[in-house]
Amino acid sequence: MFSNGENQAENKLLLLYLLSEVEGEAYQRQVIDLILDHEIMNYFTVQQLISELKKADLIEEKAAKEKSKKLLLTPEGENTLRYFKNRIPNTKLQNFQQLVQERKQALQENFKILTKMQQLQDGSYLVKLGIIKNGEEDLFLKLRTSSLQESQQMVDSWNKNHQRVAKELYSLLLNS
Repeated sequence: MFSNGENQAENKLLLLYLLSEVEGEAYQRQVIDLILDHEIMNYFTVQQLISELKKADLIEEKAAKEKSKKLLLTPEGENTLRYFKNRIPNTKLQNFQQLVQERKQALQENFKILTKMQQLQDGSYLVKLGIIKNGEEDLFLKLRTSSLQESQQMVDSWNKNHQRVAKELYSLLLNS
């Protein structure tokens, strides 16, 4: 699959797609291994593209246990992928989708999203939202709402945007 004129934009989109398919964050080493194992790009190209995507704030790098690094798709990266995903040739995207599905478990950290709604005696609702990493609570919120509709809206939003919400919450708490 190597070619002298690798389409960098296409390859960047493939990296963004990979991160979008993994719920949570992916270990950088595993992302690189997946790409190298299937000769999608060479090592230097992958490293260059990751660096360029970080500089463009399309992905974020986080420190992880044992000096590992994790990659996370930013909201800007999600928007970019949404607008330009159609630029990836269908056959290439389908092959890549299959590879990602086969390796998804390995790419994911033990990561789980929690959502629960409970009606209280006074007619209000208690919404519980959380993120579990490696079997431990990473973030847990309890919020009271006045209606089932508000509760469902919070749960739906959490399921779609938990990474962004958690990131913004941490930022607000640390920068206040």
